[in-house]
Amino acid sequence: LSHDKEMVRFWVCGILSETTPKAAFYPLIGALKDKEIRIRAAAAFALGNYQDKKATKPLLQSLVDEDLNVRFAAAVALGKIRDPASVDGLMNALRDKDEDVRAFAAVALGDIGDARALTRLVERLREDLKKEVRGLACVALGHLRNAKALSAMTRAVQSDSDELVRAECALALAQIGGPEARTSLNMAATLDKSPQVKKAAKDALRQLDAAKKRSR
Repeated sequence: LSHDKEMVRFWVCGILSETTPKAAFYPLIGALKDKEIRIRAAAAFALGNYQDKKATKPLLQSLVDEDLNVRFAAAVALGKIRDPASVDGLMNALRDKDEDVRAFAAVALGDIGDARALTRLVERLREDLKKEVRGLACVALGHLRNAKALSAMTRAVQSDSDELVRAECALALAQIGGPEARTSLNMAATLDKSPQVKKAAKDALRQLDAAKKRSR
């Protein structure tokens, strides 16, 4: 990682990402400060595979890197580490100017499953102009399994302009459940014009039925 040729350092980051030797952990943290963008990004990706919370603080610094590729890699890595200490930084990343960073910050927050992220994820579901971000925000809300998200999620199932977002929200509702979720899913399964959304809603209803049987 200290080689003078960029391609060598990049290649080494790729190998370390797959093998995760303990001796390379701190050199990879040092590589987050490399002058070359792709080395910083590759080091961030590699650190995510270590799933070591000692990488959280330096990755949070990378989450505000000047380059979007590094910020994206840091968001992905933090999602793999799942350290609650990264929640505040990831919530800030939900407002990043780059849509991929916002999307994978949402994914990371869903994987961490901390209820502190609920309000910001609802904000992205309601307000983000990019359908990918709205869809992944709804998936993340499903992972939180918090009934406080139901109002925003049911509204998205009924009225989001994109069928993929409506389908993602339908499936996410199955993770929360309850009468409100079931009513919204029944409406989507019957009234939505998109076959994809209808199928997702029916699948979600089957999941709810199966969960109800298991709980008896």
